[in-house]
Amino acid sequence: RSKGCGGGYFFRLSRKWPRTFAIVFKVMLPLISLIALSMIFGYWLAISEAEGEIESNNRAIAYRDALARAAQLERMVMRDGPLACCRLYFENIDDSLSDDEVLDAMIDMLDLATRELDREFPYLKANNITVPESEHGLAMALNVVKQKNVTSIDDIPKFLAFMQNCGNKIDRLMNQTSVAAILNRNAYDEIPSVTFNWIKCPAGTSNDTETYERISTGDSATEFRETFMVADAVLQEEEVIRHWMDQEEKLFSQYYEKYKEDPDMTAIEARDRAIDQAWREANGFEGCIPDTMAAAWFWFTVMTTVGYGNTSPTTLTGRSMVFTFGFLCILIFGCVLASAGDIITTMFDELAEKYKRLKWLSHSWFGVIFWAILVYTWLFVIAGAYMEWLSVRQGEQLDLGDAYWFAFISITTVGFGDYYLGHEAIAGTDVVAFACLFLVGFVLFANFLTVFSELIRRAFRNSCLASRSEVQGGDPSETKEITERV
Repeated sequence: RSKGCGGGYFFRLSRKWPRTFAIVFKVMLPLISLIALSMIFGYWLAISEAEGEIESNNRAIAYRDALARAAQLERMVMRDGPLACCRLYFENIDDSLSDDEVLDAMIDMLDLATRELDREFPYLKANNITVPESEHGLAMALNVVKQKNVTSIDDIPKFLAFMQNCGNKIDRLMNQTSVAAILNRNAYDEIPSVTFNWIKCPAGTSNDTETYERISTGDSATEFRETFMVADAVLQEEEVIRHWMDQEEKLFSQYYEKYKEDPDMTAIEARDRAIDQAWREANGFEGCIPDTMAAAWFWFTVMTTVGYGNTSPTTLTGRSMVFTFGFLCILIFGCVLASAGDIITTMFDELAEKYKRLKWLSHSWFGVIFWAILVYTWLFVIAGAYMEWLSVRQGEQLDLGDAYWFAFISITTVGFGDYYLGHEAIAGTDVVAFACLFLVGFVLFANFLTVFSELIRRAFRNSCLASRSEVQGGDPSETKEITERV
């Protein structure tokens, strides 16, 4: 009733329009504050988790690149290994085969993609012979055969023994050059997939590295923001992988040339170290930003105890926020929900008493059925919104049954995690829209639980009074009167 700080105004407002005042300031405003809390803590959570996710994603891409290199290397050795041995035979037809020569041949096979045909194959150039890039191994062997003027093999047994010896040496060297061996030596464990739970990256407009770098460095802020409006997980992943590959290729070439000049390092060791260094330093996520909206939605699911389980914080800072501020937000949510449910239920009972046509709703079982119908009807609204979200944001179609299942496990806070809102596709408007839909569902569900629990409480109390009266030998009519009065 104080006149200071607008107290008198709010008091008069609450006296003049008590129900409107209660709905606005005791129900709607606290519920909206829960969304605001999710935004605030989601912002800090995204900042704390973004760096770790970027590091994990870079390692995931490096792992994929390693698998691709391993497959490429195996195909190359199977295709060009015999040709390399033939070339070595004709180059050393009167000499024994040394490990260094096989090593050089292996390096030639591994580096064919960067070779210059004009410089490496002078005979082919002089005779205007063109060889496709996929047949560089054949070109190298053919160049030697033509230079040596070899027309036939005189000693077949010697040739076969040489080929077998060459194949064995290549097999031993493969244990050093294979990417699987490099991964084992550098303790690369199994790495998860590329994720976008806490970050959002520009995608969809940049078609080359220069454009990506220009957008990432903020030279065009408008274009940078627009890329996030259309960047789903697939577009983001394609863009960051392409950017990572560009960086890795440049870093590998740079370090390979550097390490090859080291006299204490073999060519294979130089290549090994260059690959590892490039993998560790390549970063395809330059220009990515913390995804505040995705983190806000995660915080909302924590606060409401839905917890789908599709992602979770991995850093000490993020987890500390959850088990301190997250726990506090859970308590706030419980208080807000209980207060909102009590106000709505009280207003509904007053409405039922005021209008005779609604008098039947004040009876216990009818009230329970009424609120249950409202809850299950609202689940259809959430299910429809989820189906639309999946169609627009992720291009997926979901039947009504599965969407209704998502709505049910969300409002009941079960959150199995088989269906959820993916962080990589959620936008700010989605967070607000689904938060409002969920909060209304929570209030309806809380009202249902309130009415149902009150029904059970009354039935239990009546049963206890009746039992006590029978034990004490009381008059059943008196027990009935007491029960009705209670």
